[in-house]
Amino acid sequence: MDLYSAQKALVATLLPSSSSTSFETLSAAFDKPAHIPKSFWLDQRTHLALLGFVSILLLLVQFVALPASIGLYKRIKKSRSSSSYQSLSSSSSDSSDTLTQEEEELETKKALKEAADAFLRGKGWVGKNGGWMILTWSLLRLGGLVTLVVLNAMAALKAEGTKETLVEFGLFGLFSYLSILSVASIFYRPSVNSSVTYALKAHIITLLLGVWCVYAKRDIYPMITFTIRSSDKLDVAMWIRLGVLTFTALFPPLFTPRPYIPLDPTGNSEPTAEQTSSLFAILFFTFLDPLVFHAWSLPSLPFEDLPALGDHDKAVYLRTTMLFQLDPHSKDARAPKNKKRHLGWRILRVWWKEFAIKCVLSVLYVLLEFAAPLGVNRLLTYLEEEGKGAILKPWVYIVAIGVGPLAQGITFNILIYVSTRFMCRAESILTQVLFEHSLRIQLREDPTAKKEGADGEPAKAGGNLVGQISNHMSSDLDSLIGARMIMLSAISAPLGIAVSVFGLYKILGWSAFVGISFLILTSPLPAKLAMVQHGTQKLFTEAADARVTRITEAINSLRITKMFGIEENVKASIQELRAKELKLNRKRKLLSLGMSVANYTLPLLVMVVTFACFAIVQKGNLTASKVFSAISVFAIFSQSLGTIFQISQFIESFVALGRLNKFLQDTELIDRHIPGAAEPAVEDPDFIGFQNATFAWLKNAPEGDETVRNFKLHLDDLKFKKGKVNLIEGPTGSGKTSLFMALLGEMHFEQKPGSSFSLPRSGGVAYADQQSWLQNQTLRDNILFGSPYDEERYTKVVEQCALARDFSLFDAGDLTEVGEKGLTLSGGQKARITLARAVYSPASILLLDDILSALDVQTSRFIIDNCLQGDILKGRTVILITHHIAMAGPAADFLVTLQDGRVKAQGSVNEVLKTDPALFVEEKVDEGKAEIAAEIDALEGPVDAVVEKPVAKDGKLVLAEEKAEGRVSRQAINLLISSLGGWIFWLVVLTSIVLDQFLVLAQTWWLGEWADQYDPRHPEDASNVSVKFYLFYYCTLVLGGTAAMSIGFAVWAGGAVRSGMVIHKKLLTSVFSATLRWLDMTPQGRIVSRFTRDMRSIDGEFTELTSAVLDMGITLVVKLAGITFVVPWFSAAGLVLVLFGSAIAELYIHAQLSCKREMSNAKSPLFSHFGDAIAGLVSVRAYGAEKQVRAEGVKRVDRYMRTIVVFYNLNRWCNVRFDSLAAVFSSALAAYLVYGPGERTASAIGFTLSVSVQFSTLILWFVRVLNMWEVAGNSVERVQDYLVIEREKENAPDGVPPAYWPASGSIKIENLSARYSPDGPLVLDNINLEINSGERIGVVGRTGSGKSTLALALLRLIPTTGDVFIDDKNYNDINLDALRSKITIIPQDPTLFSGSVRLNIDPYSEHDDAVLLAALKSSGLTGLQAASSGDGTTTPGGHAINLDTPITAGGENLSSGQRQLVALARGFVRRSKVFILDEATSSIDFATDALIQTSIRSELEGITLITIAHRLRSILDYDRILVLSAGKVLEFDTPKALLSNPKGELTKLVDASSDADELRSIANGL
Repeated sequence: MDLYSAQKALVATLLPSSSSTSFETLSAAFDKPAHIPKSFWLDQRTHLALLGFVSILLLLVQFVALPASIGLYKRIKKSRSSSSYQSLSSSSSDSSDTLTQEEEELETKKALKEAADAFLRGKGWVGKNGGWMILTWSLLRLGGLVTLVVLNAMAALKAEGTKETLVEFGLFGLFSYLSILSVASIFYRPSVNSSVTYALKAHIITLLLGVWCVYAKRDIYPMITFTIRSSDKLDVAMWIRLGVLTFTALFPPLFTPRPYIPLDPTGNSEPTAEQTSSLFAILFFTFLDPLVFHAWSLPSLPFEDLPALGDHDKAVYLRTTMLFQLDPHSKDARAPKNKKRHLGWRILRVWWKEFAIKCVLSVLYVLLEFAAPLGVNRLLTYLEEEGKGAILKPWVYIVAIGVGPLAQGITFNILIYVSTRFMCRAESILTQVLFEHSLRIQLREDPTAKKEGADGEPAKAGGNLVGQISNHMSSDLDSLIGARMIMLSAISAPLGIAVSVFGLYKILGWSAFVGISFLILTSPLPAKLAMVQHGTQKLFTEAADARVTRITEAINSLRITKMFGIEENVKASIQELRAKELKLNRKRKLLSLGMSVANYTLPLLVMVVTFACFAIVQKGNLTASKVFSAISVFAIFSQSLGTIFQISQFIESFVALGRLNKFLQDTELIDRHIPGAAEPAVEDPDFIGFQNATFAWLKNAPEGDETVRNFKLHLDDLKFKKGKVNLIEGPTGSGKTSLFMALLGEMHFEQKPGSSFSLPRSGGVAYADQQSWLQNQTLRDNILFGSPYDEERYTKVVEQCALARDFSLFDAGDLTEVGEKGLTLSGGQKARITLARAVYSPASILLLDDILSALDVQTSRFIIDNCLQGDILKGRTVILITHHIAMAGPAADFLVTLQDGRVKAQGSVNEVLKTDPALFVEEKVDEGKAEIAAEIDALEGPVDAVVEKPVAKDGKLVLAEEKAEGRVSRQAINLLISSLGGWIFWLVVLTSIVLDQFLVLAQTWWLGEWADQYDPRHPEDASNVSVKFYLFYYCTLVLGGTAAMSIGFAVWAGGAVRSGMVIHKKLLTSVFSATLRWLDMTPQGRIVSRFTRDMRSIDGEFTELTSAVLDMGITLVVKLAGITFVVPWFSAAGLVLVLFGSAIAELYIHAQLSCKREMSNAKSPLFSHFGDAIAGLVSVRAYGAEKQVRAEGVKRVDRYMRTIVVFYNLNRWCNVRFDSLAAVFSSALAAYLVYGPGERTASAIGFTLSVSVQFSTLILWFVRVLNMWEVAGNSVERVQDYLVIEREKENAPDGVPPAYWPASGSIKIENLSARYSPDGPLVLDNINLEINSGERIGVVGRTGSGKSTLALALLRLIPTTGDVFIDDKNYNDINLDALRSKITIIPQDPTLFSGSVRLNIDPYSEHDDAVLLAALKSSGLTGLQAASSGDGTTTPGGHAINLDTPITAGGENLSSGQRQLVALARGFVRRSKVFILDEATSSIDFATDALIQTSIRSELEGITLITIAHRLRSILDYDRILVLSAGKVLEFDTPKALLSNPKGELTKLVDASSDADELRSIANGL
């Protein structure tokens, strides 16, 4: 059968039997000689049929020819490879490895595809087709194609002439081909994961859209014109064809859901609504409808109800696909070879598709912006000329007025959607990149800072470097992500200006260039303002950073600030910085006013100049079509011009990008992460130690530069005993901790022949830092640290680390949260938990850094006996740094002593003691410390005694962050209104806004009046129009509006600055007057965020949005009044628009406020985790726990991402609905003005359209900005919440004591009881004491007995009942700051401020240097220096401590003992009449302690001294001794009187000690 016969048979099967005549006619046409008219080949419908043949060829090439060619190429390549395999040398291994890598990647892709296919097969035939919805639309499209086949066959029967017959036959063949493709895509091995199915559907959609476009041009376009007729006969059959074609071509692509193929088919991930949304759902964000309506039904949307995060947005997927491209130190084989490539280029490489899409959408956005002005111009021209020469019908322009902005809005929404999705993913992966890099860096401070810690190592994590990393992860990353819209700005600004100029030229002729020339001449003014504004912005940022730094340090040291009663001084210093910041903020706002005036006035002046030139020089007629279309184009021109000036805002983003790139490229790494710097191999895998090894903190430090300290460690031959306990001893600064850092790879190893070191990690390594690192988790979680929970082992570890009794004291036992940095625990408890973490871990090697220094002797002995010599550590290698050689010696097999970074002696304990007499002396002194063990045993029983106590279920200390529900609270709004100003402020602001908007409306009306003077039908009358008259009054209106706007903005800027000062002061006062309990329950990060992020929002975004809400609200009222005057019914239409807009806004705000609050609460834990991990980075790397902290970080990143994705999508949901409402309203109004009843001039219609379109757009923007204002108001709410916290008693005028008070220092305590919280248990129970003036009182008792609590109670830092009389004045009647400033307390763990020693001991420069130097000497600092250095008084690292010695934040560059001495010097400077020492010398060696006690006796003569101490030797010569137990007084009398009672508690303590006779002699004054 030939081709014609087959065609005839196919047509015959599709035609009814009754069509015999028509079929004969068609047969005759087929049987005629092949003579095809030329017009057939020129017909566009023929071209469609030919495209069908092209489609067939493409499919054959794609699925037949190309696979065959690739297969042949692979076989040839494989045969060549196999034939030359034997000739390959070993040097070709690299290419082989590369080939293997490529093959592995191919295998991985193949495995994923097979897994995806298996995933789809498991869902059956429907699942293979993508699900019921996709299958339904595929079947509907197939039905439409079959219908078109039948309709075209029928049309072919009725066609007249050979050409039409052949054309219809060609279309018949095309639709038949598409039907076959559709059937194949559904029934032939269907799979949404198959390239065949995808290609078939792509061909179907493309060809159908082509057919529809051809018929749209032939039959639809003519219907909107006056001059063109349809190419086809539009009968019923043709309308049916067009309807079926439109449905088949457009509806399935728009409404078919996207198929879901999981990125990891082996997992259990479920698709999100967004991932399976159709194109229509994406354009209009309907996939969020269920969430929005669900949020409406709830007071507050919980996090669990937010849509799940799509697998393509999850941190694990982003890490797998992007980390290797963004991380310059990635060792992934796929990573770029150029490791020095800038981060900016890396970002462009990863997201080049998104940037390309954004470029295209930006161009489309700008072009669509001119649709509405063009529609207005053509519509008014049509009305002016009464339709003469018109081509398109007026309703086309009416539709353009509404659809143009809608299309622009949809384009903008998709652009923002792509940008925010890029932003979310970039923030997620860049956070991971920064964290990944932070895990590799060497934790040390800038060497030029000259800050060094004990043992010569750089300052501990927690100083500037940690702050720098946190700043990168927050501020720099936020600034970088803030540039996500740079493509739109960079493209829309120049393109918008170019198109605007072209449009103005088409409207007004060459006069447009005169106006542009005027703009160029005046451009230096805004350019200069922009430069000054940029400089001011930089200064403002620096001032804000200075305040934030001071605030952060003040919050971190708030406890010590309250203890010293210097809150007012600290607040004053912060407010001073705040005043400087706000002064610059005021200048910045005024410059912004100048920029706003320039951006507002210059385009208006350009318009004035252009209109004047057009009317006066060019002699043109300013008709309504020219005026109102020019106004719209000028508005676009002004907006584009403003965008150019705003591009300078992106400078901060580029600066942030450079900072991030420098951090990633230039930060010094530890050796094992430096390419080519691998750890040296050691022959013996069991070797733990060093061989001829040298280590340094700085890798490339300049030699001989005394300003740069670079401590070095030289270890010639040192081998620790495996499976035994090894001790390290040495004086401060000898390099003990540095030795641990060298073993762990934290110091730089100087490679040289014969040098090596080894720390086998195959069995695991555990590390206990001297500065205990704890996470903000429960006690149990801190001990487990990711290890599986084994109850038997865990219980044994807790007992052996002497923690059982401590846990029993907590209400929730080991489920108690430790708080930030373990603030709920004592130093000894933190040290034991750190030890327990190391002991519980399965590590075979334990590095313990001076864990005994924070423990009393009894606890130390217990741990040595039960832990170091216990069964859990049996056979494990323990290396312990300690000074307590006599105590730990019996448990050790090896001892090494260090001196100046070198091994002084090593061997067994006995051998080293024989060679080092100094150690023998220390051992003797240490033996005397056994008295403390007996003291505590006698008082409260053994260390492992457990207090029976019911365990609570919840041990949370840190409360969940509060989340407000519903709208912004009235209290928050009142706070803002009252802080902005009084009634005069509001009167001036509101009057200025009303006057400004009235004059703006009058400008448009006046232009309409001017245009009304011209009659297009009688152009000769134009000479009678007084151009100067209309021009003068127009200029007057412009200048008046500018002046009103400037006055209102200037007054508002002053109010905004005042508001920032008032709210900041209230917040500062509230937080600084908070109780200690509230400070314990509130993480410092939350408090700091109120002063940083929330205050930044109040200073900027929130006050600006408040101004916008007022301005827009008044503008709406003014415009509504103006339009109602022209079109009275408009008020009703505007009301309908308001109702619909309000309904959308209500739905939106309910969901968005909840999402915003969840987003705010999800970000803090993310940075808290990273901050914790970086602060304990040495421990994390020592344990090899990088994977663990990464996994936790990924969880928190995903939680934050889940909120931020929904947050930005909800904005788009709201925008697109507002745009749709505006489009409908604008088109309906234009239709009424043109076709409705009544006569209207073109000017009246132009004025009404111009203002009403502005009104419809503005009312929706008003609703959106109002919603944004409510969302931003979350910051004011958060601040308001902190203004009503639990606070201490406020100062009163009658609470100020006399200046001389206290004159004597006598103290009388009556019935004093105390609790840590109002509803907590008693911690002090009915204390009654009387202390005479100048007495020295010693306080003893075990942990938990109430010693430190008594000190807190005397300062009223905790809730108390009862009375305390100081100099016969009840301390309850004295203001807190006065009380605390008159009593000096030196806490056990003092906090120092960043700055100098001078700043710390005399923060407000109240004393001269002689007093300060005397205090340094009395505190023992100079004595310590002289004793610890043979050639001068130096700190570790070789620098003398003096008044100008720098101190880092928290005093991290000093040892614990040195910090206590600085705090003691601070107390000596104050010389209060009442002095409290709370274990103030616990970290000091015995020789220095003795020196300090001598200074105390001489310097504090005549001062009432209360000393809390463990060492009886230091207090037995005091006037009286107070023995406490469980918050009660056991004994209180002179040492001699107490010792005279053979059954007394103090007698038991002394008799139990090894040197009882000596202690009795001290008590007796002998």
